[in-house]
Amino acid sequence: MQCAVTTLGPCPDVNRLPVLLLCALAHVTIATLPADAGTTGSGRAIARGTLSVRSVIPAEAGRPTDKPPTGRYRA
Repeated sequence: MQCAVTTLGPCPDVNRLPVLLLCALAHVTIATLPADAGTTGSGRAIARGTLSVRSVIPAEAGRPTDKPPTGRYRA
């Protein structure tokens, strides 16, 4: 199985997650989606809320800080 979205050049891919995830879910069951710090916003909200797919971002991903994680889905 392959899922792909083609574009005309270099561009961010964060808006492609919902389309690719829907394509993949048509063929397999996905319970948890490993993600990176760039996979935020509406893509993860759709995965989590509409498609019931848990997304996990490693704690060391993103900008270094001494502050603890904040937000509803951070632990």
